[in-house]
Amino acid sequence: MIFSNWPIVKGIAILLYVIPFIIIGIKCSLFTSFSAKRLMAALNINFVIVAAITLLLILCCIIMDNAIYNRGIGNTYTDVFMETSYAYIVISLMFVLPGGVLLNFPAFWRRVVIWLK
Repeated sequence: MIFSNWPIVKGIAILLYVIPFIIIGIKCSLFTSFSAKRLMAALNINFVIVAAITLLLILCCIIMDNAIYNRGIGNTYTDVFMETSYAYIVISLMFVLPGGVLLNFPAFWRRVVIWLK
């Protein structure tokens, strides 16, 4: 797939990641007094929100593909939405999902060690 409107697609995809993190950071008071626990909590909440947005975009892409592109009535706006969705989904699956797993692995391993003792 060639992104025909790459600056718009890139900007919207970045905003879909940054805006939820900023809102969660403000609610967790991450920016006023920084700590690793607050950062971890904010990233974990953001991880859940990113997963929900990704699943919602996958569902929207399936519906739009069946409703619009099968009939051949797509336009520039539907192209931008689909390309943004694809970019967001790929970034989520390739970077955010492994990053969230690696970030939470030490805490998970600590619980396993305590459980085994």
